[in-house]
Amino acid sequence: IMTDIKIFAFADEANYHTDGQIAAMLRNGLNGVELRGTQFGNVSDLSLENAREIRKTLDANGLITWSLGSPIGKIDIVRDDFKAHLDKFKRSLDIAGELDAKNMRIFSFYYPHDCDPAEFKNEVIYRLSLMCELAEPYGVELCHEEIFVGDGAKTDTACFSDIFAKENVIAVSDPVYPVYFDSNVMDGREITLIAATRENGFLPMPSADLKADVIYLC
Repeated sequence: IMTDIKIFAFADEANYHTDGQIAAMLRNGLNGVELRGTQFGNVSDLSLENAREIRKTLDANGLITWSLGSPIGKIDIVRDDFKAHLDKFKRSLDIAGELDAKNMRIFSFYYPHDCDPAEFKNEVIYRLSLMCELAEPYGVELCHEEIFVGDGAKTDTACFSDIFAKENVIAVSDPVYPVYFDSNVMDGREITLIAATRENGFLPMPSADLKADVIYLC
């Protein structure tokens, strides 16, 4: 089995309280959390005392906060107050320090629907660059996440593979949702099949000697 893989996840979908989140993570063999919702509210609204309390409980259970699942960047680029939002970001960096989190999820702002997004490109780059500069002394890496409206699961899944290098070896179960296989074949990538059979309960698990860069779970 591939023992060097560490798994972190949002756990507030299992329970609003960090005690319940910890129980869910331990039950499922996770290594830590992308902390978002807590019994004290959103992670970016925690007091430093609350953050220290959560850190202490995670430490006692051998878990870490891999990332802050912050809402930073989820504001209107025209209508909302960026200065106040930047203050919230700075506070989030202090919270990350208390939790010993080395990563923070951010977004890149909303723009009015009747405007050309290109109008805001320079402002977005300025804001993200400023946040990167502020995060650097804390040793926090900003992980950009974005929300978009796609045109269908098959097309979006096929386009998703474009972020991978052509040299990446892809592992998929057999059988698998066709677009996982077909899109990578069309891109010329090497494919490794992991059979789902009656003998393995139709649960194709990667073997210890599997050589793959990307594994599709379906």
